[in-house]
Amino acid sequence: MGLYNRILVAVDGSDASVHALSESIKLSYWVRGSVCAIYVAPSYEGDLSLTGVKDLKALSSEPCEIVLAKIKETVEKIDASIEALCETGEPSEKIIEYAETEGFDLIVAGIGKKNNLYRTLIKGVAEKIIRFASKDVLIIPESTSIGWDNVLVSSNGLKDTCIINKAIGIIKDYGGELLLLKVSDGNNNGEMIEKEIIHDLKQHFPGIANKTFTKKGDVAKAIIDTALEQNANLIIMGSSVKKNIMNLFFKSAIGKVIYASSCPVLVISDNFMK
Repeated sequence: MGLYNRILVAVDGSDASVHALSESIKLSYWVRGSVCAIYVAPSYEGDLSLTGVKDLKALSSEPCEIVLAKIKETVEKIDASIEALCETGEPSEKIIEYAETEGFDLIVAGIGKKNNLYRTLIKGVAEKIIRFASKDVLIIPESTSIGWDNVLVSSNGLKDTCIINKAIGIIKDYGGELLLLKVSDGNNNGEMIEKEIIHDLKQHFPGIANKTFTKKGDVAKAIIDTALEQNANLIIMGSSVKKNIMNLFFKSAIGKVIYASSCPVLVISDNFMK
């Protein structure tokens, strides 16, 4: 059995979310797990008398029916069987709440191409899930596919050993090679930390195929460039966004990486790292 046996997929009807659902079903085959697709229709807070609609339930049921029909169509195309449900409320809150109460191991969300203005002004559901969920979150950019041959891990030093451990667990379950990236500021301390990590890998995890890389400069750019150069199938990062600070998500390395990545990005939750 794999690390992620119960997978919750956020679906909003967009092409990106439907693609993420298809990829999640593929993942479930590998881990012999189960998939649940959830759509959350935003609550209507306006004056119903202005809309001509008397039944609030009828107002919210139509988008649910449309999205659930897309989910059904997607699932039937690949001859799969999953659970699907529709909720009403604030999407990210409902998705996180359902993942917590129902004991899911992983939340999956798809993202499409967005322009810089959109990224700066609008925090999408995927970004909010990353910021507030205690579960690991897999972000699948549109047109990318899940794979495990080359798993790239960005490490900032020994404090990130837990992230490396999660990556090694994935490699043990699914096969593949660990690509360990250390973004250095050019001082000797950075090189020393990298050597210590390599030593720990070889000593505590014998038999794990691995390569190590050191780059200088911007963390996000180094991750994106290395993923392309090494044909990475998956990038693993730790969540560094403080949940009690309302800073712009897209200033973080995670925000930059997920919108420019050539492959899916797995964000390890803060709970795992504590």
